Amino acid sequence: MALAAMALSTTQALAQPADPDAGKIDQTSQVLRPCIDTALRIDAPNWVCTPSGLTIQNTSGVGFVPIAPTVAPSTERTPGITQDDHDNWCETGSACHRIVSNYTQETKGNVAYGNQDGLIGTYDVILRTDLVGRQAQWRQSLILDTGPAIQFNEVWVNCWEETTMTPGINCGNHYAGAPVVNGVSPYFNSQLLFGNRLNNSDEYYGAVTARFTPSGYSQYVMGMVETPRFNCYGSTDNCYFP
Repeated sequence: MALAAMALSTTQALAQPADPDAGKIDQTSQVLRPCIDTALRIDAPNWVCTPSGLTIQNTSGVGFVPIAPTVAPSTERTPGITQDDHDNWCETGSACHRIVSNYTQETKGNVAYGNQDGLIGTYDVILRTDLVGRQAQWRQSLILDTGPAIQFNEVWVNCWEETTMTPGINCGNHYAGAPVVNGVSPYFNSQLLFGNRLNNSDEYYGAVTARFTPSGYSQYVMGMVETPRFNCYGSTDNCYFP
């Protein structure tokens, strides 16, 4: 699902420094600290930090500023995963990718959000990609880490074909649900989402986007949490993770 965007200058993003929000610090906010600090410097009314950067909402609309996290995304090969360890895996990195096999991969992105007063909460976004022939199948998960209960108004898994333009050519938008995560039920797992057949000989990737409303606050827009690229070369060969 496409998110509206407006240009935000680097000069604006590097305005006056702000004191870090010392009251609500956890591992996620530490690794996303450059993004959080930038949001506080520009006094953004609503902001969301993902591994790819800062999404800002104000009276003019929604904008995005790429910001490198403290800990760069990592990729590892971990064949033989036998249990769901999503809540413990990758808690000290901004994003992690693990390749289970040439046809299965998992991405976890840490997300922080807040307003001009500081950090409000954090949560995890997980996307498992299974490649079946020339089709991607996805299962999307959310885990509440800190902060109030969250009503996700809509969560989407978007397919993109890699091009020189960002984000690329859209190859399918797949609705993952509108769950609530809270202290009683902090986990959400979507149903299996079936992607479109990928006909072009190219590289592709999946990305999660969302709109969400924390209890007691207004609606937020989350920027993309992206998987690594996978190859679908030729016209009939199977797609795979290199």
